[in-house]
Amino acid sequence: MKRFEVKRVGDFWVPAEPQLENLARFRHDDVSSFDQIRAYLWVAVEAAYPGVYALDWPMPQLRAEAFTKIDARSDALIGAGFVFEGLVFSLTTEAQIRYATMMMLADMMPYPLGINSLDDNGIVQLQSPDHTRAFCLTAMAYVKGAVDSGTVEKDRVRGAETIEALMTFEDARPLPSRATPPP
Repeated sequence: MKRFEVKRVGDFWVPAEPQLENLARFRHDDVSSFDQIRAYLWVAVEAAYPGVYALDWPMPQLRAEAFTKIDARSDALIGAGFVFEGLVFSLTTEAQIRYATMMMLADMMPYPLGINSLDDNGIVQLQSPDHTRAFCLTAMAYVKGAVDSGTVEKDRVRGAETIEALMTFEDARPLPSRATPPP
């Protein structure tokens, strides 16, 4: 959604965007508050462009939208997989459950234990319980790192004090790519 703004043109208030200027006009007088003027003009804009403009951008809504973006980036980073011995491995929910089970049962697993890479073009042969634990701990550490870096971003959002700061917020973490292994 776009934020709805107004501007003064002579004795009138009009919607601030040039394409909206002719939708409505409100004659300025000393009795009307700026919020009333915005609300009056917004009715015409909302009728012409439903759901495109927002009259108000409350801080909680903007924070929630930023948190959703951060969570999506964390999910994308995790979805790109983790690197172990030069290969990228899956971190889907199912894979994470499988790795946690492997960690718990490392001493009882049959070895060697082959794990396919995310792109199925490679395989790591886990040779021992310690090798299995190293693999699983690497996976868990990567997930924890993605979640922790998301918390840092959420702390930036929590610290934002203005609507403008929240509207211009960008997650500083790099976009994941399966073409190159994640860090």
